[in-house]
Amino acid sequence: MGKLSILSASLFLSFNLFASGDEQYQITKRPQWVEPVELGKDRITLDNNGYYYLLADRQSNTVTSSHYYQFAIKVYNSEGIQNMSNISINFDPSFQRLNIHEVSIIRNGLPIDKIKTDPIEIIQRETSMDRHLYDGSLTATINITDVRVDDIILYSYTIEGSNPAYKGIYGGFSFNFTLPISKLFTKLIFEQKDSLILKEFNNPDKPKVKYSNATTSYEWIHEDVKPVIYDNNTPSWYDPHPSVKYTNYTSWKAFALESLSNFQVSGEELKNLKKKIGERFDSGNKAISIEQAIRFVQDEVRYLGLENGMSAYKPHLPVKVFDQRFGDCKDKSLLLVCLLNLMDVEANPVLVSSSQGLKLENSPPSPDIFDHCIVRFSYEDKDYYIDPTISGQGGDLNNLSTPNYHYGLNLRKETESLTELPKYKIQPVLVEETLTLDDAGFGDATFSVRTTYKGLSADNQRSYFSRNSINEITKQYLDFYSNLYPSIKSLDGVKLIDEKRNTDNELVIDESYLISNIWKKSSDNENLSSLELYPLGFESYVNINGSSIRTMPFYLGKAKYEHKILVNLPESWQFEEITYAKKDSSYNYSLNGTYNSRKKQIELVYSYESKKDDLSPTQFVDFIITHEDIMNNISYFLTYDSSIAKYKLSYLSIILGVIIFSIGCFASFKVYSSYNPDIEITNPKNLAIGGWLILPAIGLCFTPVRMAFELVNSDNFYDANFWYSHFLNKDFKLLALITFEFLYNFLFTAFSLLVVVLFFQKRTSAPLMIKILYAISLVITLVDNFFANQLVAGVQIDFKSIFQSAVAAAIWIPYFSNSNRVKNTFTVRLDSTLSEQKNS
Repeated sequence: MGKLSILSASLFLSFNLFASGDEQYQITKRPQWVEPVELGKDRITLDNNGYYYLLADRQSNTVTSSHYYQFAIKVYNSEGIQNMSNISINFDPSFQRLNIHEVSIIRNGLPIDKIKTDPIEIIQRETSMDRHLYDGSLTATINITDVRVDDIILYSYTIEGSNPAYKGIYGGFSFNFTLPISKLFTKLIFEQKDSLILKEFNNPDKPKVKYSNATTSYEWIHEDVKPVIYDNNTPSWYDPHPSVKYTNYTSWKAFALESLSNFQVSGEELKNLKKKIGERFDSGNKAISIEQAIRFVQDEVRYLGLENGMSAYKPHLPVKVFDQRFGDCKDKSLLLVCLLNLMDVEANPVLVSSSQGLKLENSPPSPDIFDHCIVRFSYEDKDYYIDPTISGQGGDLNNLSTPNYHYGLNLRKETESLTELPKYKIQPVLVEETLTLDDAGFGDATFSVRTTYKGLSADNQRSYFSRNSINEITKQYLDFYSNLYPSIKSLDGVKLIDEKRNTDNELVIDESYLISNIWKKSSDNENLSSLELYPLGFESYVNINGSSIRTMPFYLGKAKYEHKILVNLPESWQFEEITYAKKDSSYNYSLNGTYNSRKKQIELVYSYESKKDDLSPTQFVDFIITHEDIMNNISYFLTYDSSIAKYKLSYLSIILGVIIFSIGCFASFKVYSSYNPDIEITNPKNLAIGGWLILPAIGLCFTPVRMAFELVNSDNFYDANFWYSHFLNKDFKLLALITFEFLYNFLFTAFSLLVVVLFFQKRTSAPLMIKILYAISLVITLVDNFFANQLVAGVQIDFKSIFQSAVAAAIWIPYFSNSNRVKNTFTVRLDSTLSEQKNS
């Protein structure tokens, strides 16, 4: 954040703006109304930075709209000479006149006049070009020659004039800065009839009041002014300087009415604008038409400000802005207001401060406290606030986001005071990283990242992507991740998915990478490798820089962030569940780590919410301590020991599987030979398998094949480390579930083979066995899904498999119970089967 600088024009200028003359500058004598001031003492200070202000003299005369400044700076070394030998004075020639009175050097007590020997150059610097603002101001520069150590540089000047956009008197003074001053003299002269309101901030000294004829003057004299040393990351609104503001605006209503006059548009101008736009925003749906007008002003009218003279406060006519397709915040706001008014939507401009919004409530009315303009409109009995300078904004009317400007001045005839603006709802940023490892302990990995932004964060990202090429962004992202993975390479670049811009204002960024040799070998143990899991993006939220010892508030900023890391492992892993949380009134933080044995997947979920914009110095002490602890615990290391972690065949599982399958086969044989029901009907037709029976025939044949395939490919069942790791993790409930699945798969495979044999032999026992098979399949699917969902983190209920099992049971159980085709097909009893075998 930029702080007051002794060199900046705003340091000693009152906040008034000034009137013009025909010449760019003049060399004149000091005005008669200026009170002479002696230099301050030369005080030795460690804060002088090679130079020291012996005097800072500023005197403002509101009667003549004149502002006088005198500075005396002593230089102590070459750095001081380098920094202070060039004088710069800014002014706006469209309504200001610069009068230079003195430029000299005092050496050994004797003055050396430099105003005649050192040339004065006028340049146009446009210091706000990077923000697309051009104010037309000029800078008078004087490069003072032959400056030596212990010289005193002395110069003075007056700037005359006030901006004609406002007729009121307003301004202010601060009484200390970021550099020390030996003597600070401040004087304010105004006519007694003006009845100035003087508002004090941070307990400044009381002025000395003098009366002379029709004028009153306030004087402040400060000796040995100490500098203000700012702590890092202070809020933009924070201003510890003792200061005063003055104004003759008696109320916000009076100021709002004068400001509103700058935004007046004639009926003829509105008619011309209506002709220009035609039916461009006539969608037949007012809400959509409003959105179209907002998008047009935000995206098709570029932001560019030509703000010299009255243009600093008075917008250009909307037809001109529409035709030229550019304008500053005032121009774009007035154009949008007019477009909405033409739709019979009530709308008006709103003056705001982009960074000092929280200070407005205590500020007296004046133009200098506002630096931005937005729009309020009313639709279906609800007020909306829109910033027309935000290009690429998303969301429908219910999802439009405006930054927190805190307070604003509605430019309406009804306005009596400032309006507290709606607070923007913080939307979480969601990051999901997926790391898929080729092998354990060595090899490469694929790395994908999906980040979801909503609201203002989506708008900011959309703007970022519009300003930069995909190649540039991909390079920046690669540089970011290379801090953790030096061998990372991009696979498909960075992809922007913006399908919900016009509705929920959600934007998704997808990234994919290849990381070579992701594991790091231990230098002490050749069998040991490690892999660090670290949420890089998360670090910016919890890594707090700076000392815990501070005297000023700390800017935190409200935010919500969730960072999920998924690691797909090539084999089973021993993992201890992680639950870690910290919170207080300013933040919430949690880390949860789980392991999904079915997917062989580790999941780490980091969640953080900062709940305050700012922290007091005392709050910050505990805050930084807890966040250091958080930072020390956000890494997670996977460790692989190749000497013990390789896949180990579980002979016990194989032997147990063979035994269970044998038991299943034996039981199936017993059912085959002993269960031999009679034929249900007399004179059966002994039909061949056909008709609808073809469908269950296919399914029944596929069932033992599928079961056998799952048994063969279920590595976990035969991996001793799998069983051992779950035993060490004390996952006894999960072990019970897996053991049940293991036993069930072998038994069900044997039973499904029995059903297939009975089916194709057309045994009378087949219909009942088939119904039992479908019933068991449904029940086990339900039970297995329920317990897996309860016992295994991240496992969702497989509604598809439940639906398939339920549909199969609902169709075929009744069919095999009631179908005549079934009764006329499954007519073979065991004794007839044996007799057929004997005859053959």
